[in-house]
Amino acid sequence: MTDKALPAVPNRLLNLKTPPFPAAYPDCLVPNDKLQKALNKAIQMGPGPDWRVGLAIVSLEKPGAQPVGHFRGDREFFGASMIKVAALYGLFELRNTLRDIAKELGSNTSISELLADAANYLNPKIMANLSHLPALKGIGKKVAVPQFAEAFKPVALSPNLGFTVEFASAFAPEIAGPTKEPVGHIEKMIVVSNNTSAARCTHACGYGYLNGAIASAGFFEPGKGLGLWLAGDYLDTQEIAKYPYYRINSDNDGMVAQASSPLHLARLLTLLHDGVLFGKNAGANAEMLKVLAKAAVYPEVYIDRGSGVDFTVTHNKLGVADLKKENGGYDVESECSIVTHNASGRDFVVVWLNFIANDAEGFDPIAHVVRDTLNEYLKP
Repeated sequence: MTDKALPAVPNRLLNLKTPPFPAAYPDCLVPNDKLQKALNKAIQMGPGPDWRVGLAIVSLEKPGAQPVGHFRGDREFFGASMIKVAALYGLFELRNTLRDIAKELGSNTSISELLADAANYLNPKIMANLSHLPALKGIGKKVAVPQFAEAFKPVALSPNLGFTVEFASAFAPEIAGPTKEPVGHIEKMIVVSNNTSAARCTHACGYGYLNGAIASAGFFEPGKGLGLWLAGDYLDTQEIAKYPYYRINSDNDGMVAQASSPLHLARLLTLLHDGVLFGKNAGANAEMLKVLAKAAVYPEVYIDRGSGVDFTVTHNKLGVADLKKENGGYDVESECSIVTHNASGRDFVVVWLNFIANDAEGFDPIAHVVRDTLNEYLKP
């Protein structure tokens, strides 16, 4: 296939059918009385009904209808670095869209122009969609749209079969083994929670695309300001230019740029586990799960520090940061995980936010609530 120059404003882009954002994914969480009662009992016997934590637990049983129980699961909480999962999801979703564009264009583009063609097609749609995201009011194009050439690279398929899209080498995760040193910004962002890599991944998505995709997929409700939200880039160095922050209201820390409700993030992880994200691109589900699996074994996990836990964390992303001074200034911890109950081999999604560990109890309160809920629910 030749790499001939194609028209600068090609009519072929006007005829593309690839949607700029994913369609809404199915609502896979089904409230379950037995699981809810088990959770209620564990909280009553443990920290009590005034507990500050937001928590959702999903029993991974039958894809498409997974039992869920929650405590304050429908409230919005600041989630610190745990919300980097949003950028992880956004990058895989954007790669999926770019692959669809490449497939649709076929030989009507070239390897040198594919990403520019994609930008010319997607950017106007991303900017037009900002009207559906009130929290991004006033955002500029530079911050709203993706950095296509930074994070992605076109790859030629066999001669005359067109192109596909992969992550650029600086971003691509190494998924060959869970104990290797993290490589690429995607893996560094999730596995060791590197803030500069998180900024590069967030910039690569652009706030407009990232939050537009999250909302379109059903993981954020703009009218309620509820769900997974990432419009703050974590940057704490001068290496690259910091993006401004765009905030929504939270229960625990007022206006924040990195937040979620437990239920919205639990739904995303459940769909990921079930292989439903990214449409027909089942391989992307496996890739994203491998990154989260490496985060469960490489650095540290919070919940398994509790005494007497009888479950194993298999996939994970944690977060910790101070609340604002006017909200107490406490370090609050959050974590989203897939765990396996050791005795039964059953898997669960567990998402919790707004926990405060102390020297006396450590992570026992949250670990014991999860442990006791699973054991009660799994009783014959």
